[in-house]
Amino acid sequence: MQHKSVDVIEAIVKTVNDFYIENGRTPSISEISQEVKRSRSTVHSYLVEMNRKKILRYHSGEIETPLTEKVDHTTTLSPISSHRRQNAKTIQRSAFLHTK
Repeated sequence: MQHKSVDVIEAIVKTVNDFYIENGRTPSISEISQEVKRSRSTVHSYLVEMNRKKILRYHSGEIETPLTEKVDHTTTLSPISSHRRQNAKTIQRSAFLHTK
């Protein structure tokens, strides 16, 4: 399988998380592809690979990230500080690099 870009993986996870927080549902492949500026087939192949590497769960069109599994839409969310956001990004990148 062709190498997957860490930047695209991070963009997909961020898109899924942001979309879920804003809309209460995960985005479709079309919505993700528009946001990350990749074709639907490319996004699909990334989701399949990310599922295989346990970066997120992708099954029957449903996408779950560690964040979306924890979010309860009955509560109000506050913004994450830039320091925490950077730590989360580092953790995600580290998890991906260790699953290769």
